[in-house]
Amino acid sequence: MKNFVAFDLETTGFDPRKASIIEIGAIRFDRFGHELGRLSLLIDPGGPIPDVVSKLTHIRDEDVRGGFTQEEAVRILLDFCKDDYIVGHGVSFDVGFCQAIVKGAFEKSIVFDTQKIAQKLYTPVETIPNIETLTELLVNKKRIPEGTYTLPALTKQLIDNNLVPAGQYTFEELAQTCIDKKLVQRGRYTLENLAKLVGARHTNPHRAWSDAQATASLFRKLLKRAHELPNEEISAFRADTDVQQNPSLREFFTNLVSLKRPAPGVHHGDTPAPSEAPRKGGRRPKRTVYRRCPPALMHHVVAKRKIGQPPKRIALRSHAGTAGRSL
Repeated sequence: MKNFVAFDLETTGFDPRKASIIEIGAIRFDRFGHELGRLSLLIDPGGPIPDVVSKLTHIRDEDVRGGFTQEEAVRILLDFCKDDYIVGHGVSFDVGFCQAIVKGAFEKSIVFDTQKIAQKLYTPVETIPNIETLTELLVNKKRIPEGTYTLPALTKQLIDNNLVPAGQYTFEELAQTCIDKKLVQRGRYTLENLAKLVGARHTNPHRAWSDAQATASLFRKLLKRAHELPNEEISAFRADTDVQQNPSLREFFTNLVSLKRPAPGVHHGDTPAPSEAPRKGGRRPKRTVYRRCPPALMHHVVAKRKIGQPPKRIALRSHAGTAGRSL
Protein backbone atom coordinates (compact mmCIF):
# COMPACT_ATOMS: atom_id res chain seq x y z
CA MET A 1 0.00 0.00 0.00
CA LYS A 2 1.29 3.45 -0.95
CA ASN A 3 1.53 6.31 1.51
CA PHE A 4 -0.35 9.59 1.12
CA VAL A 5 0.78 13.21 0.77
CA ALA A 6 -1.72 15.98 1.52
CA PHE A 7 -0.58 19.36 0.21
CA ASP A 8 -1.83 22.91 -0.21
CA LEU A 9 -0.64 26.10 -1.89
CA GLU A 10 -1.09 29.74 -0.98
CA THR A 11 -0.96 32.00 -4.03
CA THR A 12 -1.24 35.67 -4.94
CA GLY A 13 -4.22 35.02 -7.22
CA PHE A 14 -6.29 32.43 -9.08
CA ASP A 15 -4.72 32.56 -12.55
CA PRO A 16 -1.34 30.79 -12.72
CA ARG A 17 -0.42 32.89 -15.77
CA LYS A 18 -0.58 36.07 -13.67
CA ALA A 19 -0.24 34.92 -10.05
CA SER A 20 2.54 33.22 -8.07
CA ILE A 21 2.86 30.67 -5.28
CA ILE A 22 3.98 32.15 -1.94
CA GLU A 23 3.74 29.06 0.30
CA ILE A 24 3.64 25.26 0.05
CA GLY A 25 2.66 22.96 2.91
CA ALA A 26 2.64 19.16 2.71
CA ILE A 27 2.33 16.22 5.09
CA ARG A 28 3.05 12.55 4.37
CA PHE A 29 1.08 9.92 6.30
CA ASP A 30 0.41 6.20 6.04
CA ARG A 31 -2.96 4.44 5.78
CA PHE A 32 -3.16 4.27 9.59
CA GLY A 33 -2.83 8.05 9.88
CA HIS A 34 0.73 8.05 11.24
CA GLU A 35 2.71 11.11 10.14
CA LEU A 36 5.84 10.21 8.19
CA GLY A 37 7.16 13.65 7.22
CA ARG A 38 6.28 17.25 6.53
CA LEU A 39 7.27 20.02 4.17
CA SER A 40 6.84 23.79 4.59
CA LEU A 41 8.23 26.27 2.05
CA LEU A 42 7.99 30.04 1.63
CA ILE A 43 8.39 31.14 -2.00
CA ASP A 44 9.44 34.49 -3.39
CA PRO A 45 6.76 35.61 -5.88
CA GLY A 46 9.16 38.06 -7.52
CA GLY A 47 6.98 41.03 -6.65
CA PRO A 48 4.83 42.51 -3.89
CA ILE A 49 2.10 40.38 -2.29
CA PRO A 50 -1.35 41.99 -2.73
CA ASP A 51 -2.75 43.47 0.48
CA VAL A 52 -5.87 41.28 0.38
CA VAL A 53 -3.66 38.17 0.26
CA SER A 54 -1.45 39.38 3.10
CA LYS A 55 -4.51 40.07 5.28
CA LEU A 56 -5.89 36.59 4.54
CA THR A 57 -2.68 34.58 4.97
CA HIS A 58 -0.63 36.90 7.22
CA ILE A 59 2.31 36.34 4.85
CA ARG A 60 4.22 39.56 4.21
CA ASP A 61 6.76 40.57 1.58
CA GLU A 62 9.64 40.37 4.06
CA ASP A 63 8.64 36.77 4.94
CA VAL A 64 9.21 35.51 1.40
CA ARG A 65 11.98 37.80 0.18
CA GLY A 66 14.97 35.68 -0.86
CA GLY A 67 12.96 32.47 -0.59
CA PHE A 68 12.75 29.64 -3.12
CA THR A 69 11.87 30.39 -6.74
CA GLN A 70 8.60 29.05 -8.15
CA GLU A 71 10.27 26.20 -10.04
CA GLU A 72 12.59 25.25 -7.18
CA ALA A 73 9.66 24.99 -4.78
CA VAL A 74 7.49 22.88 -7.08
CA ARG A 75 10.35 20.49 -7.82
CA ILE A 76 11.03 20.10 -4.09
CA LEU A 77 7.33 19.29 -3.61
CA LEU A 78 7.39 16.72 -6.44
CA ASP A 79 10.48 15.07 -4.95
CA PHE A 80 8.75 14.98 -1.54
CA CYS A 81 5.63 13.33 -3.01
CA LYS A 82 7.48 10.77 -5.17
CA ASP A 83 4.93 8.13 -6.27
CA ASP A 84 2.64 8.41 -3.24
CA TYR A 85 -1.08 9.04 -3.43
CA ILE A 86 -1.84 12.79 -3.52
CA VAL A 87 -4.58 14.37 -1.38
CA GLY A 88 -5.93 17.92 -1.60
CA HIS A 89 -9.10 19.96 -1.09
CA GLY A 90 -10.22 21.41 -4.41
CA VAL A 91 -6.91 19.94 -5.49
CA SER A 92 -7.32 20.59 -9.23
CA PHE A 93 -6.45 24.25 -8.51
CA ASP A 94 -3.20 23.31 -6.73
CA VAL A 95 -2.21 20.72 -9.34
CA GLY A 96 -2.97 23.17 -12.15
CA PHE A 97 -0.69 25.78 -10.60
CA CYS A 98 2.15 23.25 -10.30
CA GLN A 99 1.69 22.09 -13.89
CA ALA A 100 1.87 25.68 -15.12
CA ILE A 101 5.31 25.93 -13.51
CA VAL A 102 6.69 22.41 -14.09
CA LYS A 103 5.28 20.65 -17.13
CA GLY A 104 3.90 17.18 -16.41
CA ALA A 105 3.68 17.68 -12.63
CA PHE A 106 1.49 15.01 -10.98
CA GLU A 107 0.35 13.65 -14.36
CA LYS A 108 1.04 10.05 -13.29
CA SER A 109 -0.27 10.46 -9.73
CA ILE A 110 -3.56 9.28 -8.27
CA VAL A 111 -4.99 12.51 -6.83
CA PHE A 112 -7.80 12.39 -4.23
CA ASP A 113 -9.99 15.48 -3.85
CA THR A 114 -11.46 15.56 -0.32
CA GLN A 115 -14.12 18.00 -1.52
CA LYS A 116 -15.44 15.55 -4.14
CA ILE A 117 -15.26 12.61 -1.73
CA ALA A 118 -17.16 14.62 0.92
CA GLN A 119 -19.83 15.47 -1.65
CA LYS A 120 -20.40 11.72 -2.06
CA LEU A 121 -20.37 10.85 1.64
CA TYR A 122 -22.27 13.85 3.08
CA THR A 123 -25.57 15.25 1.85
CA PRO A 124 -25.80 19.07 1.56
CA VAL A 125 -28.07 19.29 4.60
CA GLU A 126 -25.51 17.33 6.67
CA THR A 127 -23.00 20.13 6.07
CA ILE A 128 -25.33 22.53 7.95
CA PRO A 129 -25.14 20.92 11.41
CA ASN A 130 -26.98 23.47 13.60
CA ILE A 131 -29.18 26.57 13.77
CA GLU A 132 -26.18 28.86 14.22
CA THR A 133 -24.62 27.68 10.95
CA LEU A 134 -27.89 28.06 9.05
CA THR A 135 -28.39 31.55 10.50
CA GLU A 136 -24.85 32.55 9.50
CA LEU A 137 -25.44 31.38 5.92
CA LEU A 138 -28.75 33.24 5.63
CA VAL A 139 -27.25 36.43 7.08
CA ASN A 140 -24.28 36.23 4.70
CA LYS A 141 -26.71 35.93 1.79
CA LYS A 142 -28.64 38.90 3.24
CA ARG A 143 -31.82 36.84 3.46
CA ILE A 144 -32.47 37.82 7.09
CA PRO A 145 -31.21 40.52 9.49
CA GLU A 146 -28.23 39.66 11.68
CA GLY A 147 -29.16 38.28 15.09
CA THR A 148 -29.57 35.21 17.29
CA TYR A 149 -32.49 32.98 16.32
CA THR A 150 -34.27 29.99 17.78
CA LEU A 151 -35.85 27.53 15.34
CA PRO A 152 -39.38 29.05 15.74
CA ALA A 153 -38.02 32.61 15.38
CA LEU A 154 -35.98 31.73 12.29
CA THR A 155 -38.91 29.89 10.74
CA LYS A 156 -41.22 32.87 11.35
CA GLN A 157 -38.68 35.29 9.87
CA LEU A 158 -38.38 33.24 6.70
CA ILE A 159 -42.16 32.80 6.39
CA ASP A 160 -42.82 36.51 6.99
CA ASN A 161 -40.33 37.35 4.23
CA ASN A 162 -42.11 34.89 1.89
CA LEU A 163 -38.92 32.87 1.57
CA VAL A 164 -40.38 29.50 2.63
CA PRO A 165 -43.97 28.20 2.63
CA ALA A 166 -45.98 28.59 5.83
CA GLY A 167 -45.86 25.59 8.15
CA GLN A 168 -44.00 23.94 10.97
CA TYR A 169 -40.50 22.63 10.36
CA THR A 170 -37.94 20.52 12.10
CA PHE A 171 -34.41 21.93 11.81
CA GLU A 172 -33.48 19.40 9.11
CA GLU A 173 -36.64 20.21 7.13
CA LEU A 174 -35.98 23.95 7.34
CA ALA A 175 -32.33 23.55 6.29
CA GLN A 176 -33.34 21.33 3.36
CA THR A 177 -36.01 23.83 2.30
CA CYS A 178 -33.46 26.67 2.39
CA ILE A 179 -31.16 24.61 0.17
CA ASP A 180 -33.99 23.68 -2.24
CA LYS A 181 -35.09 27.35 -2.46
CA LYS A 182 -31.42 28.33 -3.04
CA LEU A 183 -31.52 30.64 -0.03
CA VAL A 184 -28.12 29.26 0.97
CA GLN A 185 -25.36 27.66 -1.05
CA ARG A 186 -26.01 24.05 -1.88
CA GLY A 187 -23.81 22.45 0.74
CA ARG A 188 -20.85 23.98 2.55
CA TYR A 189 -18.05 21.76 1.31
CA THR A 190 -15.29 24.20 2.20
CA LEU A 191 -12.26 22.82 4.05
CA GLU A 192 -12.99 24.97 7.08
CA ASN A 193 -16.59 23.82 7.36
CA LEU A 194 -15.87 20.14 6.74
CA ALA A 195 -13.04 20.22 9.29
CA LYS A 196 -15.53 21.49 11.88
CA LEU A 197 -18.12 18.94 10.78
CA VAL A 198 -15.84 15.91 11.25
CA GLY A 199 -13.72 17.28 14.10
CA ALA A 200 -10.52 17.59 12.04
CA ARG A 201 -7.79 19.83 13.42
CA HIS A 202 -7.49 23.16 11.59
CA THR A 203 -5.60 25.65 13.72
CA ASN A 204 -4.59 28.30 11.18
CA PRO A 205 -6.84 28.51 8.07
CA HIS A 206 -5.33 29.97 4.89
CA ARG A 207 -1.80 28.91 5.79
CA ALA A 208 -0.53 26.10 3.59
CA TRP A 209 0.80 23.89 6.40
CA SER A 210 -2.39 24.14 8.47
CA ASP A 211 -4.58 23.54 5.40
CA ALA A 212 -2.48 20.49 4.46
CA GLN A 213 -2.76 19.13 8.01
CA ALA A 214 -6.55 19.68 8.03
CA THR A 215 -6.85 18.04 4.61
CA ALA A 216 -4.91 14.98 5.81
CA SER A 217 -7.11 14.70 8.90
CA LEU A 218 -10.29 15.20 6.83
CA PHE A 219 -9.19 12.50 4.38
CA ARG A 220 -8.69 10.00 7.21
CA LYS A 221 -12.13 10.87 8.63
CA LEU A 222 -13.74 10.41 5.22
CA LEU A 223 -11.97 7.08 4.76
CA LYS A 224 -13.20 5.95 8.19
CA ARG A 225 -16.78 7.02 7.38
CA ALA A 226 -16.64 5.12 4.09
CA HIS A 227 -15.26 1.99 5.80
CA GLU A 228 -18.21 2.05 8.23
CA LEU A 229 -20.83 2.01 5.45
CA PRO A 230 -22.81 -1.19 4.92
CA ASN A 231 -21.52 -3.37 2.09
CA GLU A 232 -24.55 -2.58 -0.08
CA GLU A 233 -23.83 1.17 0.10
CA ILE A 234 -20.15 0.65 -0.76
CA SER A 235 -21.22 -1.48 -3.73
CA ALA A 236 -23.66 1.23 -4.81
CA PHE A 237 -20.87 3.81 -4.77
CA ARG A 238 -18.67 1.50 -6.84
CA ALA A 239 -21.44 1.23 -9.44
CA ASP A 240 -22.14 4.99 -9.45
CA THR A 241 -21.52 6.58 -12.87
CA ASP A 242 -19.58 9.53 -11.44
CA VAL A 243 -17.33 7.19 -9.48
CA GLN A 244 -16.74 4.95 -12.49
CA GLN A 245 -15.73 7.93 -14.65
CA ASN A 246 -13.46 9.54 -12.05
CA PRO A 247 -10.22 7.55 -11.58
CA SER A 248 -9.52 8.88 -8.07
CA LEU A 249 -13.09 8.30 -6.80
CA ARG A 250 -12.98 4.81 -8.33
CA GLU A 251 -9.66 4.14 -6.59
CA PHE A 252 -11.06 5.43 -3.29
CA PHE A 253 -14.24 3.34 -3.26
CA THR A 254 -12.78 0.26 -4.95
CA ASN A 255 -9.24 -0.17 -3.58
CA LEU A 256 -9.08 1.91 -0.40
CA VAL A 257 -12.54 1.09 0.98
CA SER A 258 -12.95 -2.64 1.58
CA LEU A 259 -16.14 -4.64 1.76
CA LYS A 260 -16.62 -6.05 5.23
CA ARG A 261 -16.47 -9.81 5.65
CA PRO A 262 -19.25 -11.50 7.61
CA ALA A 263 -18.24 -12.29 11.19
CA PRO A 264 -17.08 -15.92 11.66
CA GLY A 265 -20.01 -18.18 12.48
CA VAL A 266 -22.63 -15.54 11.67
CA HIS A 267 -24.93 -16.13 8.72
CA HIS A 268 -26.31 -13.47 6.43
CA GLY A 269 -29.55 -11.87 7.54
CA ASP A 270 -28.33 -11.46 11.13
CA THR A 271 -29.46 -14.99 11.99
CA PRO A 272 -27.37 -16.51 14.81
CA ALA A 273 -25.30 -19.56 13.91
CA PRO A 274 -26.59 -22.80 15.46
CA SER A 275 -23.72 -22.95 17.98
CA GLU A 276 -24.60 -19.44 19.16
CA ALA A 277 -28.37 -19.99 19.49
CA PRO A 278 -29.65 -19.20 22.99
CA ARG A 279 -30.65 -22.06 25.25
CA LYS A 280 -33.92 -22.18 27.12
CA GLY A 281 -34.25 -19.29 29.48
CA GLY A 282 -32.34 -16.99 27.12
CA ARG A 283 -28.85 -18.08 28.31
CA ARG A 284 -26.13 -18.68 25.78
CA PRO A 285 -23.78 -21.65 26.09
CA LYS A 286 -20.35 -21.14 27.61
CA ARG A 287 -17.67 -20.61 25.02
CA THR A 288 -14.14 -21.99 24.98
CA VAL A 289 -11.68 -19.32 23.92
CA TYR A 290 -8.24 -20.31 22.65
CA ARG A 291 -5.14 -18.17 23.12
CA ARG A 292 -1.53 -18.78 22.16
CA CYS A 293 0.55 -19.84 25.16
CA PRO A 294 4.24 -18.78 25.58
CA PRO A 295 6.62 -21.81 25.58
CA ALA A 296 7.90 -21.06 29.10
CA LEU A 297 4.37 -21.09 30.50
CA MET A 298 3.55 -24.23 28.55
CA HIS A 299 6.51 -26.13 30.05
CA HIS A 300 5.55 -24.89 33.53
CA VAL A 301 2.04 -26.28 33.07
CA VAL A 302 3.37 -29.56 31.69
CA ALA A 303 5.74 -29.98 34.69
CA LYS A 304 3.14 -29.07 37.31
CA ARG A 305 0.37 -31.20 35.86
CA LYS A 306 2.72 -34.01 34.83
CA ILE A 307 1.43 -34.03 31.28
CA GLY A 308 3.32 -36.59 29.27
CA GLN A 309 2.95 -34.98 25.84
CA PRO A 310 2.76 -31.15 25.67
CA PRO A 311 -0.38 -30.11 23.79
CA LYS A 312 -0.16 -27.74 20.85
CA ARG A 313 -2.48 -25.27 22.55
CA ILE A 314 -4.29 -24.94 25.85
CA ALA A 315 -8.02 -24.26 26.12
CA LEU A 316 -8.91 -21.37 28.40
CA ARG A 317 -12.54 -21.67 29.42
CA SER A 318 -13.68 -18.33 30.70
CA HIS A 319 -16.39 -15.74 31.06
CA ALA A 320 -16.26 -11.98 30.36
CA GLY A 321 -12.85 -10.53 31.09
CA THR A 322 -11.31 -13.57 32.74
CA ALA A 323 -9.64 -15.25 29.75
CA GLY A 324 -6.08 -16.24 30.56
CA ARG A 325 -6.37 -16.14 34.37
CA SER A 326 -6.65 -19.88 34.85
CA LEU A 327 -5.50 -22.90 32.86
